Amino acid sequence: MENWNENNNTQNWNENTSTQNYGQPYPDYNQSSYQGAAYTPVEQEEPVKMGEWILLLSLTTFVPCVGWILAIVWAFSKTEKKSKVNFCKAYLIVWLIQLALAMVLFIVYGAIFVAMLE
Repeated sequence: MENWNENNNTQNWNENTSTQNYGQPYPDYNQSSYQGAAYTPVEQEEPVKMGEWILLLSLTTFVPCVGWILAIVWAFSKTEKKSKVNFCKAYLIVWLIQLALAMVLFIVYGAIFVAMLE
């Protein structure tokens, strides 16, 4: 049994080293015979055009009530472009933070004003 294992190990070592060039510990992966993981290119979507950005920014910032509604619709839309969806989500997050800070400041300044009247 030992002879078979020694012969088999020698044969495997000879098979592994015969495909490599002298001085190269690893096979040359640039060769066309390399069968590594297949590269699948990521399909990129069409970028948002300049006119769409201008319309998006003008509607969301200059027309408050309509802008917020449109931002909510665009933020959770499945058909809009990914960059537009991400922008609308970020816009809504920042808007909610501003709203929370305004409410806190309103309460604080209201309390100060009431304290001054007493």
